[in-house]
Amino acid sequence: MSVLHCCDNNNLDPDDRFAKIRPLFEKLNERFMDFAPISQNHSVDEAMVPYYGHHGAKQFIKGKPIRYGYKMWAGTTPKDTFVGMNHIKAVRQQ
Repeated sequence: MSVLHCCDNNNLDPDDRFAKIRPLFEKLNERFMDFAPISQNHSVDEAMVPYYGHHGAKQFIKGKPIRYGYKMWAGTTPKDTFVGMNHIKAVRQQ
């Protein structure tokens, strides 16, 4: 994954910790919405994506099965179809 580039490094938002992968998330969400089944009921909840490396936006939650990782919003339908995701914005504090 070290050779996968989703955006131009010269035009990154310095306050956005996910600026390098934001275009990838936006494109994935577009495709999820194109192929998501039409359903009256949707569920939105937080999800932890496990990650044990070093990153400023990584979170620790004590007592959970996945203690280290990124917290994201995930949307699903009653048929367990994944329809979207959005990471909780991590902004660098000055």
